[in-house]
Amino acid sequence: MKKISLFILLVVAISSANAQNKKVSFGVGPSIAVPTGFFQLANSVGFGALGNVYIAQSDQFELYGQTGVQIFTGKSLFGENGGSSTQIPFMGGVRYNTNGFIIGLGLGGTLYKLGGEPNSTFGFSINPSLGYSFGKFEVNANYHTTTSDGVNINYIGIGSAIKF
Repeated sequence: MKKISLFILLVVAISSANAQNKKVSFGVGPSIAVPTGFFQLANSVGFGALGNVYIAQSDQFELYGQTGVQIFTGKSLFGENGGSSTQIPFMGGVRYNTNGFIIGLGLGGTLYKLGGEPNSTFGFSINPSLGYSFGKFEVNANYHTTTSDGVNINYIGIGSAIKF
């Protein structure tokens, strides 16, 4: 975990140093997510919001950082309601833009609390995404997976963002 945190810190530091000569923009928007795999057994559709910072490296490549919150409602499992689950991602990545189409890959960590558990846990996350930009507005679809202590927490997300 320390190596991952150090890597993310290094990417942010390099990006910040280069940001003085690069175009920096921000984005914020809602998201909806459908749990998959093990995670879908105790959770229903999730809703949330994400905030992004983008640092253009060229006309087609940009680095980005992302955080937000995703809250999933719990399902009844074996006669008991598991309670809601919450995820807070801390991602950094790269995006390639061509003719409005966006392909991205984010790496980082997610702080999550599964319904019914008393404590939050931090896990390694990966988040490939596809999207389309309409100028200041964009939509995307992604597959978010978090791994911690042999448990995989996955969901398919759809989101939008207004860039400013």
